Parts: sequence; structure tokens; C-alpha cells
Amino acid sequence: MNTSSSFSIELRHPRVLPNLITALRVLAIPVLLFLLIRERYAAALSTFIFAGLTDWLDGQVARYVGSDAEEFGKRFDALADKALAGSSLVMLTLIGSVPIWLTCLVVGRDVALVGGFGLIFLWTGRTIRTKPSRVGKWGTFFVLVTVSMALVELLSPNWLPGLLGWTVWGLAGGATVVSGLQYGWRTVAWLWGRED
Repeated sequence: MNTSSSFSIELRHPRVLPNLITALRVLAIPVLLFLLIRERYAAALSTFIFAGLTDWLDGQVARYVGSDAEEFGKRFDALADKALAGSSLVMLTLIGSVPIWLTCLVVGRDVALVGGFGLIFLWTGRTIRTKPSRVGKWGTFFVLVTVSMALVELLSPNWLPGLLGWTVWGLAGGATVVSGLQYGWRTVAWLWGRED
């Protein structure tokens, strides 16, 4: 059997390519954290940009190969986004570039969601399938903008107007709270057998 032909066929499987690209984003996380610890901020910013590009690319590839509705891929992509955003926020907060209240909001919401869904699974034996809300997507966007601005600020101190930074932090924090409440309501509605 032709090995190269077999490998090519495997790569065309709908689950493979988008998830491989998402896996690259996950692998970029420890690299990013290591570079931040070593204070190699230019390389850290480049790594973060690379991770952001994989987030865009895996969605494009998933739509192209027709796997954009595949459940595992969507969950893997969402977890990769949360891991990238959360770990970056924690490290940048330790450095002093991101306010601790924003990191607590974002990480606290994600921990609460994962823990809550886990408890519900143990209780009911079923998993909740919830689509990310528009507000949640905007929240993730503003968190990633926050990380980007913090990395640029580490490279070029005092370039960022204070009002702009507080505006983005406020938008990220507000969207995080609202999306958390939306997930909470959807969970209650699901538990009571009501439609979203």
C-alpha cells in the first residue's frame, strides 16, 4: 500500500486538518508563557499572533472541508481559545500588565462553567450543548485585544493611552459578566426542560 497516498487521504478527513491547526494553538501556549517568563516580549508577541492566526485558519479550513458543524472540533476550538486567553491573562497579571480584577472575572467564569457543566454531567449523565453567544464571542475578542495591547506595551512602554486601555478592559469585563449570566440562564432553562 502506498504510504504517502494513505497519509494524504487521512489529512482530507474532515476531523483532521482543523483539529491539527487547533492543536498548534494549544502547543503555542507553553511557548508563549515561557517567552513571557524569560522576558522575550517580541517573540512572545509573535507567538501570540501565530496562535491568533491558527484560530482564524482552523475555522476557514473547517468550513472548506465541511466539518464546521462537527461537535468535537467546536468544543476543542473553544477550549483552546479559553486556555490561550486565560493563561495569557494570568501571566500578564503576574507581570503587572493586566488588572487582576479582569483576570479573575475571565478565569472565574470559565472555571465556574466547566465545573458547573461537570457537576451537571455527574448528576444527570448528560452533557449540555450550548452555542457561544454573540456577547461571549465579543468578550473573547476584547480579551484577546487586551492581551495583544499588553504585549505591545511590554515592548514599547507608555505607547498606549490610559483611557483606551481602560475602555477595552471594561468591554472585556462587561462582556464576560453578561455572557456568564447568559450561560447560567441557559443552564437553568435546560435543567427545567425549557427551550433556549
